[in-house]
Amino acid sequence: MPSTGSIIQHYEIGDRLGSGGMGEVYRGRDTRLGRPVALKFIDPAHDRDPDRRARFLKEAQAAAMLRLPAVATTYDIGEDDGTLFIVMELVEGETLVERLRRGPLSVRQALGMTVQIADALDEAHGLGIIHRDIKAANLVLDDHDRVKVLDFGLAKFTGPEADRGAAETMAQTSLGLVLGTVAYMSPEQALGRPVDTRSDLFSLGIVVYESLAGRLPFEGDTATAIIDTLVHADPPVALSVELRRPHASYYWSTSARSCRSLASTDRWPPRRPSPGCTSGSVLCHHRRP
Repeated sequence: MPSTGSIIQHYEIGDRLGSGGMGEVYRGRDTRLGRPVALKFIDPAHDRDPDRRARFLKEAQAAAMLRLPAVATTYDIGEDDGTLFIVMELVEGETLVERLRRGPLSVRQALGMTVQIADALDEAHGLGIIHRDIKAANLVLDDHDRVKVLDFGLAKFTGPEADRGAAETMAQTSLGLVLGTVAYMSPEQALGRPVDTRSDLFSLGIVVYESLAGRLPFEGDTATAIIDTLVHADPPVALSVELRRPHASYYWSTSARSCRSLASTDRWPPRRPSPGCTSGSVLCHHRRP
């Protein structure tokens, strides 16, 4: 991994910001353009693995295809001494995990956040990209409650590369591995079955619930216990029972609850229902009487 203060190509390396599904992220500066950037380096443990390298490149390609404010812009991809790295927009703010430590979001904040995430997913799904790792840690909010969806490291293409993606998922499942973060997974993803865009909607429903309740709907001491709960449990009760917030209850029951249906066929369609619909794909269906 790079060291703070070092120069790789024309990028100056700053502090380590964190890690993602495929590597570590550093603050940096493009010395040619004079702008701040984020640089994500592939994990050294996987640097010589052809499959991991291919997936790392796929992450950059997936993010680069999207042109929405709610997705961090990909500027470039490079290689230094055999180590791949992605150059991205530096996103300032705090993750939803950090934000929720101060308490649940208001219904207004949750609604605005969900519209932005749903719009990003709508565009991704329209391009044949399934994120597969929508969770609070991959969502960054700034001071104006604008959202950025991060980390396409587990993204699956459903276009020309669909067969390859399915084979990859089956191979990993056979080794007892599951892609994604268990507490946010759809039942089909947790069980290692084929997933489509509706899996992302399930994960979005989990995020909405967590934002309003301040906790995850499915919890357990182990990954196995969480999977057993989310596969067999009924959807959580209305939020008004827990928080005495009727508006939160209505929002959960009409939007997040539909996303979070255990049966993928009961979730809202992942694409917008009409050409004139301008809000997020999930909330396009939600109109309070």
